[in-house]
Amino acid sequence: MKLKKALRDLLAQYPEGVILSKARRSCPLLLTSEVLDGYASVRQLLESMPDVVTLRGLGVQTFLFPAGTKL
Repeated sequence: MKLKKALRDLLAQYPEGVILSKARRSCPLLLTSEVLDGYASVRQLLESMPDVVTLRGLGVQTFLFPAGTKL
């Protein structure tokens, strides 16, 4: 729940989207072993939260957008 709130707060600052690398720097919870437990990558973790975030792009060009963003 802390991670979802942190991501919502971050995405509220970037309604036009934020690149994954910047999100990882801005949201240290994304890098904790407890949060990543059971996930192969940060991207896989984020994909499991469609109520919070929408992902677009691949690799270093992955962007995060608030859930429900029409692209």
